[in-house]
Amino acid sequence: MRSGWRPRWSGWLLCLALTLAISGCAPGVTPGARVTPSPSAHTSPVATATSASAAWVCAEPAGSSTDYAYNDGSGALYLTQGCETPSAVTAPAGRQLSPVAFSPTERWLLVWNNLAHPQQPDTQSCLALVDVATLAVTPTQLCSPSANATSEWFSFIGWASDASFYGESVLADGSVTIFFISLPQQSLAPVTRLTWVAQVAAAGEPSGVHLRGDALYYGGYLLASEGGAYLHHFSLTAETDTRIVRLGLAGTGGCQVTEAPCLWTGPWDISADGSRIAYHVPGPTQSITDTSIEANAPLYVANSDGTGAQRLFPGVPLGMGFNQPSFSPDGRYIAATFSNGVALPPNVVFERLSDGKLTTAPSALAWMGWTPQPDVALMINNGAPGDGLHLELYNVATGTQTLLQAGSGNYVWS
Repeated sequence: MRSGWRPRWSGWLLCLALTLAISGCAPGVTPGARVTPSPSAHTSPVATATSASAAWVCAEPAGSSTDYAYNDGSGALYLTQGCETPSAVTAPAGRQLSPVAFSPTERWLLVWNNLAHPQQPDTQSCLALVDVATLAVTPTQLCSPSANATSEWFSFIGWASDASFYGESVLADGSVTIFFISLPQQSLAPVTRLTWVAQVAAAGEPSGVHLRGDALYYGGYLLASEGGAYLHHFSLTAETDTRIVRLGLAGTGGCQVTEAPCLWTGPWDISADGSRIAYHVPGPTQSITDTSIEANAPLYVANSDGTGAQRLFPGVPLGMGFNQPSFSPDGRYIAATFSNGVALPPNVVFERLSDGKLTTAPSALAWMGWTPQPDVALMINNGAPGDGLHLELYNVATGTQTLLQAGSGNYVWS
């Protein structure tokens, strides 16, 4: 919800999909990495705790016990519980740790170990594990890219337990192999191979895949004869793949400055409990470019099997491009960004699904992602004084705005 703040290649894929009004440029958006497993990965604690600066602003309500992580304006990684004083995780010399996701019981925080000052978008990075209790850092052998090529990229999908998670290896042709990674061995067990997956389509997921319970959801196809991309459900128990709804053209995303795949279809999302989906009807019929922008199409919400579809955001002008729907963690809201043309900033609009109430955020606010707090989103405040990135918490129900520490980003909550 997941972004000081320097997106790596998947962040750029989403941010540079030039004609999308998207939510993918969010804290916690994390890169792909090449799979280079080693049978002898070793644990190497290298971190200690220090106090955060006085400029810190708590990103949780008073009394909260929720763990969260973020990077400050210098790129240093901090962890905290609720509004306790944050502690810094020391990165290796010349490196910067960027948070990805906490494990289910907050035993681990998965991070990317990046070069602090990369010179190109495919500079090698590796996943690492931060022990939340001790702040010790354990490197992994999941790195991106290898020294030989940039034709294979690895992305995190989701934690299965404190001792395992799912990831994917994607090739330039869009084919994807799903892996189950076991800890502490860091062993990779292939789960399935998907023929084509759109990375630039799923809300907040650089892998293009959502893990929900015992199932994976992705936008793509198993056979080119499907005639485009569909939202698919892959059962991890039955190992069956089922088409749900059509998403539109299986095309490219208009991305720049990356050798990684830039594959796109109609943006979609699925609620955290896996019960509902959001998608465009009709989907796109052409790929994205900076000179050819397809008119937007209405968003719909439906049950996760595609039944019971209902129109979202009625009465809101659609504008151009396909906007990215994003369910709140509790499933009460959907957020989307609607363009107003070149001369005006886009509007972020929230729909409360229980009664259809629409709320438009102040015009200076741009979408980043949801927080675990009910009704609270993480936004960019483009009207805040000073240079650099200014993130704030925006309460959809009350309109309350809380500016966070200047320059901080990459917020990830447990």
